[in-house]
Amino acid sequence: MITPLEIILIALVAVSISILGNIGGFGGGIFIVPLLISAFSHESDIVAGTVLLAMIFPTAVGTVLAWRKDEVYWKFGLVMGIPSAAGAVAGSFVASEIDDLVAVIIICSLALIFSIRMLTYAIQNGRKKSKKKIEEVDVSQNEKFLAKILRIKPVMTIEHKGFVYEISMTLVFIFGVLFGIMAGLFGISGGWLQTPLMIVFFGLSPLVASGTSLFVILLKATVGGVTHIFLGNINWILLLILAISMPIGAVIGNFLKHKMKGKQVSLIIGVALLLVTIFTIVFFFV
Repeated sequence: MITPLEIILIALVAVSISILGNIGGFGGGIFIVPLLISAFSHESDIVAGTVLLAMIFPTAVGTVLAWRKDEVYWKFGLVMGIPSAAGAVAGSFVASEIDDLVAVIIICSLALIFSIRMLTYAIQNGRKKSKKKIEEVDVSQNEKFLAKILRIKPVMTIEHKGFVYEISMTLVFIFGVLFGIMAGLFGISGGWLQTPLMIVFFGLSPLVASGTSLFVILLKATVGGVTHIFLGNINWILLLILAISMPIGAVIGNFLKHKMKGKQVSLIIGVALLLVTIFTIVFFFV
């Protein structure tokens, strides 16, 4: 049973996390799941199902707001989102078999790795004295990072605001499946992995990567969340708290995101992932 104090605390945390999530293009499950497991002692499979289902609401808001700014690549999102949705279903069926400690270790390890990568990316791009628009892609970064692999056929071409992107559909599909499985297993949307990969690996700008990632999360959250309903992995009171509070954070986060430059968005993603690593370790092991 959730106490009134817990309701208030969870709602406040959910709003704050949703603000960060909308800026960085991730749903916020990477923060909320460890918190609910470690600080509020909820079971991991129930948390995974409830949080994943709750992600529908803030990501729907974030996707619409990003679409209005022309910051969603629908084609890219569908190629990654459809296999992600399938992976989320598969992960949902085995979520109850994952030990809480194992889940926390996996989440923290991945968060730390991508935190370091995004901080490095932000610092390197911050040193470049260029007057590029926010939407412009750092092509040299793509070329240095396994350029040949990025062009594994079939390749899809995306044109956006005068820029042309050539992206391997095979790689997008593979990453989509992996992110979906993680979403179903742990209740984390996977956006904290998607967004850095879209920026560093596929060369999308931070704002466009953020908007497209929210769309992908919306797809797999819908499919994976519904699957968890049938599996009985939903705490309906907790879901109501998150469904009301997180869209508020999404609106605030979208407003703040467009007051920032691309490198600032990348920096926020890196710092946020570093904080969740520290936060989770402290609450779970101390």
